[in-house]
Amino acid sequence: MRPRVHRKEAIARIRGEGIEISAYHSPLAVPAGCRVRYVDLYSRDEAELAYPGADNSKEWVVVPEILAPADDLAVLPDLSQDFVLTSHLIEHLADPLRGLREWHRLLRPQGSLVLIVPDRRYTFDRRRSATSVDHLVADHREGTQHPERHRRDRQHCADFARYVNGLHEPRHIDFFARLLHESGYPIHYHCWTLAEFLPIFEALRTWNANFAFEWTFEAPADSEFVVARRSPS
Repeated sequence: MRPRVHRKEAIARIRGEGIEISAYHSPLAVPAGCRVRYVDLYSRDEAELAYPGADNSKEWVVVPEILAPADDLAVLPDLSQDFVLTSHLIEHLADPLRGLREWHRLLRPQGSLVLIVPDRRYTFDRRRSATSVDHLVADHREGTQHPERHRRDRQHCADFARYVNGLHEPRHIDFFARLLHESGYPIHYHCWTLAEFLPIFEALRTWNANFAFEWTFEAPADSEFVVARRSPS
């Protein structure tokens, strides 16, 4: 497999002890001297049942040390991590701001957050519109029980059914969207390019989740971009 130099460059900056969330069968290679613990919603056996189409090679699949939702890591104390790594995860979170606030809470001063995110232009999301910052803020403020939040989440599922699964009949789209939503299937709720993603960090300041710019990189050949941010001193 061709090495993904942009990933290596971003992760080369991390130091100390931290976590990678939802690594499953593709953990990131951290620099020598770093200690990484793996966080996932599922145990390894549960993940194999949940994702039967994934590469479940025993050589690569990691065993999570912490079982918890990516955006609710109460088991970990404030300011306890030197780095937080995620790859192709944040687009699966219905409320990305909740996840980013939680990861900010965990980082020590000058701690690193590295996000590897699919670039919608080069993936099955290419026909979908980017999720706006205003949309994300409304999702976060309203919470899961708000009727408008519920409507928007259903719309994400309908867009996924239409543009990713290729359904055309409105009744088929509605039926499949309902199945996706009610089952909690981890679709790409959101999608972005790098330029569309970066304004999210300005919105986070509303909740005092401040990150300093560190590094960004677009990798069209790998259908992704990388954002590295650092918590303030």
